[in-house]
Amino acid sequence: MNLHIGNFGGSAKIKALILMLILGLSTPTLMAEDLEQLVESIAQADPYLQSAQAKAAAEVSSLRAENQLEAPEVEVEHLWGTNVDGNKLTLSVSQSFDWPGVYASRRKEISAQSQILSLMNQSQVIDRRLQIKLQLLEIMYLRQDCELLKKVNARIDSLYDFCQMAYRSGEISILSVNRLKIERLQLRGQLTTAATSLDQAVAALGQFGITDTQSVMAKLPKAIVPEMVYTKEQYLQKLDNDPVLQAQQMEIQAAQYQTQTASRMALPGFTAGYVFNRELGEEFTGLSVSVTLPFLKKNHRKAQAKSNAIAVGLDYQLQKAGAEAELMGQLSEVKRLVELDSQYAEVFETTDNLALLDMALKGGEITITDYLTEVNFFYEAWREALSARYSCATAIARLNRLF
Repeated sequence: MNLHIGNFGGSAKIKALILMLILGLSTPTLMAEDLEQLVESIAQADPYLQSAQAKAAAEVSSLRAENQLEAPEVEVEHLWGTNVDGNKLTLSVSQSFDWPGVYASRRKEISAQSQILSLMNQSQVIDRRLQIKLQLLEIMYLRQDCELLKKVNARIDSLYDFCQMAYRSGEISILSVNRLKIERLQLRGQLTTAATSLDQAVAALGQFGITDTQSVMAKLPKAIVPEMVYTKEQYLQKLDNDPVLQAQQMEIQAAQYQTQTASRMALPGFTAGYVFNRELGEEFTGLSVSVTLPFLKKNHRKAQAKSNAIAVGLDYQLQKAGAEAELMGQLSEVKRLVELDSQYAEVFETTDNLALLDMALKGGEITITDYLTEVNFFYEAWREALSARYSCATAIARLNRLF
């Protein structure tokens, strides 16, 4: 990012020169797609997402197992008589099953539940990708902050050598040298703190299954480039594709199928079987049929399913309204942060000859005390600019999570 300093006069021109010194950092233009590609590669190898997909597949298999016939039942009965010749043997094999329509409605319910699991898994992927992206943006921000501090420290070290010569020649007092020493120590302390924060952020990549953090750092763009901001209408349209809301809609269908299943469960169930009997040397074979009559008792399951269907429908309306309200809040925040970032960008558009600052100091236009005061001021200004860019990028990343 090039820097531009407006027209200043008098001491303000010196402030501008100091600002250019502090901002002597190159920020090459990099496409946001580079970051997207890195996020995608990390997400594909993330053990958390792989585990979530395996669990979702296991749950789908478990759901399908619920719509199967009960295991056949085999019963053997052998009786010994005391006053009769021979024993009594009975063998029966039976199979129980619900009313045929139950299986069809249950199959639809399971299909809806399977789609819900798939959609929730998609939501996990989206949320995890956003988490990865935010972690990478934090690393980029902290790395830029460290680079800035290194530049400032290098410049102060150079100034310290210059002041040492000036002190030996009697041009400045020991007070100026001592103040510069203190300033130098404070800046080095800030650099140590910033480097520690960066190391911690890099180490946090381990939560995504990354062991080779150096490889990720090498691929990471040098500067933060905020993503594109779309229109409100585009965001609202994209909101309809939110897997969470789609899952809520599918929950409504699943609840309807559940109500249908509960209604059909009130219909008779059957048990059919084959019976073999041997008694007193005579053999008998035949069929057995029994019927259950669940409609003779109150169908609490149907009442529960109806209430659940109503609750799910209301939950969807609340979820949709909450998502739209959150979206409007995010758009408002992003608008504010984009404007702030643009204001900083207007100040820091182009660079000028940084050597002018040294000329101003060596020419006696400013004192060491003035120089250090202005360094602190403009250094904090640049850190605020970095922070504004970081806040803007993270807010837009959250807003664009569905794109």
